[in-house]
Amino acid sequence: MRTIIFSFFLLIVFPAFSFEITDTELSNKIIGKWRAEYSEPNKSIGEGTYFSNGTHKGKMRFYETNGTVTQITVNFRWWIKDGQLFSTESLGETEASKKVVSIDTIVSINSEKMLLKTPDGRILIRTRIN
Repeated sequence: MRTIIFSFFLLIVFPAFSFEITDTELSNKIIGKWRAEYSEPNKSIGEGTYFSNGTHKGKMRFYETNGTVTQITVNFRWWIKDGQLFSTESLGETEASKKVVSIDTIVSINSEKMLLKTPDGRILIRTRIN
């Protein structure tokens, strides 16, 4: 009987509490250095830092099947709204450079991993590095 009453109590009380994380909390959690690895279509590895001022600076290496490696700089502005990570084309101040090029939903984030879902349904995994 106690189990039934306790279960009923949980059903009534817990819906009143919100366990959602705010955009501010997500922004605070994303700050730091992250690593991403992809295997398709070819292997690529990226490392970048999300700064508290809303900028990101990093590098991406692409490994081609013929053995060549191409490295590019990846700098952009970012912000979080409604649990989604928005990224712009670059750090520039012109309207063209402020164009949003990606919007990924933050599935989960903790001190070690960040999971993002792209608009086409792919899951991207970021690992925090020091």
